[in-house]
Amino acid sequence: MGYQEENETPPALSDIRDGFRAMWGQSVHSVSLLIVWVCVGLFLATGILSGFGFTSRHSVVAFLGLSRVGILEHGLFFQLLTAPLLHASVTHLLFNMLALWMLGPSVEQAMGRLRYIGFSLACALVSMAGFLVLAHEPGELVMGYSGVIFGILTAQAVYFPNNRLMFCLFFPMKMKYAVLIMGAMELYLTISPERAGVAHSAHLFGALAGFVYVRLMQWQDGYSRSKDEPRRRPRTGASHSVKRQKIPKEL
Repeated sequence: MGYQEENETPPALSDIRDGFRAMWGQSVHSVSLLIVWVCVGLFLATGILSGFGFTSRHSVVAFLGLSRVGILEHGLFFQLLTAPLLHASVTHLLFNMLALWMLGPSVEQAMGRLRYIGFSLACALVSMAGFLVLAHEPGELVMGYSGVIFGILTAQAVYFPNNRLMFCLFFPMKMKYAVLIMGAMELYLTISPERAGVAHSAHLFGALAGFVYVRLMQWQDGYSRSKDEPRRRPRTGASHSVKRQKIPKEL
């Protein structure tokens, strides 16, 4: 019979601890973690500057957040890149950064760092552009990394379809099914007249951009391999040929 010492960590807690250590080790030198620090730093800097009266949070959000007015009337095209890094509340920041930290590094590892940077930029730009196209009013404003997160979720479904995700925090589900359900929900909420202060169109366009980017990468890799394959293919019969040794003649 086995026993457990009083100071021994229970197996369940040990597994959770090891899982978080593995995720942290994978994310330490990743672009994903760098983006987490940038978003957190921007959120804290905005709060500090607002608290000391140097500026107001409303002014920062209007300047860095994305809106059709800012792009078309004021030419603030940098908002396409700054809006994803800006977050409206602690809860908004926490959920996005936790998802990025948990899901981003494995996709980054599968793609490679440079491709992952391009992937993140594509998801951010397409998600922001999708919001601009479908925005109901010119003054509507969007911010947050959710569009890229949905792109990362889509990439997870392509690279790791059988990984399990806690859907709605309670239901374990394979990634490929969870992403399909979330995509259907975002599509409904995008075309639905119901509005709850969430940019569902940005989520949907971010997921679409992520899927297209990954498929293009796979097509490019497959094309490169098929193009190089004849060069690497050994000559017919070469693997079975044996070099005959010359037998010296007797003198």
